[in-house]
Amino acid sequence: MYAKVTGCTGTLKIVKSATNTYAAMSAIVSGSDFGSTNSVTTSSYTLFTATFTVTSTESRYIGIILSSAGCTGLGGAAATMYIDDITIQGPCTTPASQPTVFVAGASGASTLSASFTPPFSVPQGYLIVRTTTNTQPSNPVSGTTYSVGASALGGIIDNAGPASSFTSAGLLPSTQY
Repeated sequence: MYAKVTGCTGTLKIVKSATNTYAAMSAIVSGSDFGSTNSVTTSSYTLFTATFTVTSTESRYIGIILSSAGCTGLGGAAATMYIDDITIQGPCTTPASQPTVFVAGASGASTLSASFTPPFSVPQGYLIVRTTTNTQPSNPVSGTTYSVGASALGGIIDNAGPASSFTSAGLLPSTQY
């Protein structure tokens, strides 16, 4: 997320807490519940990132706290904090059911089009990794964005998104994938 303030310079911190009170959240200064802290000013937006691990049975609140002694805005009014582009990503999870009916379609000198039938419980997206070995690719890392064509997880990313069809490009003749 990005943040800036009007009327003063302060410190912004991001925390997670089981309690949604200012007292509980402002008391967190380190450890696994502390996300990040940085100075925030009136001149430009500052980027803040935080990574928290939460189990599937936990409920947590995310706190965004601006602190500065005597920080008041114009005319003695309280300072205003502006926040933009907040992104919250959940963990990678294995879908309840897997796709079926894989169909290899048209191929060219270095490409192959393919598709599959999505499962009944359609996930948010698919990550398809092409390899030249019989070793399973590494598991994806939560919070990581994978780009088609990039080398990652022990192979090449062929699909990263909701589409149930894709084209594998950059294939070499006489190579088993």
